[in-house]
Amino acid sequence: MTVARGVVTAVRPAFSGALLAAALLAGATAWAHVNPSLVLVSDRDAMSASLPGAVQFADLKLKLTDAQKKALHDGWGFKPAEGGYRVHEGRDAGSHVVGSVVFLVQATIHSPVRVAVGVGKDGKVAGAAVVEVSEESYPWVKPLLERGILKHCVGQNAHGDFSVPADAAQGPQGTMQAFYAKVILRMVHWGAALGETAGLTGMK
Repeated sequence: MTVARGVVTAVRPAFSGALLAAALLAGATAWAHVNPSLVLVSDRDAMSASLPGAVQFADLKLKLTDAQKKALHDGWGFKPAEGGYRVHEGRDAGSHVVGSVVFLVQATIHSPVRVAVGVGKDGKVAGAAVVEVSEESYPWVKPLLERGILKHCVGQNAHGDFSVPADAAQGPQGTMQAFYAKVILRMVHWGAALGETAGLTGMK
């Protein structure tokens, strides 16, 4: 099971109320209809894929200050969720901090997309994983994962290049593929921005 191959590990009747609320609190545009969700990878596997080298994770609460929220909005067009975020600090086998993983949710007209973003101690994206999409959006997301679109983000910091690759629109449903490529890459970019603005590593 790998995210790159777009394997579906579970089907849910619909996105949970908590997930819907998180997307709405993030200030995203409301969708026209809600579809059954597909879990592409478990949270634990997403964390491991997003932060290579981490073997244990500590669940921490990230509550942004007003100044940090403003910096994220002004610098990256990111309106953070009012309730804050759960951040998973990762440590290696020697109990050394290697970075942190944050889960982000973005609403779209075809229901939310949930992504895990790993940020290393150097402030760069260590990895990312698309965790959950809807049944309707999956045919558009799957080709992107098969092409390794998330590899484009690895090694980038908050000021790096998260533009949509030229081949994202290739295929019979290219327009929607390009749309979801933009959504996913923007979320990873926001994860990097959180890393820089709030310091996702070394939190107590």
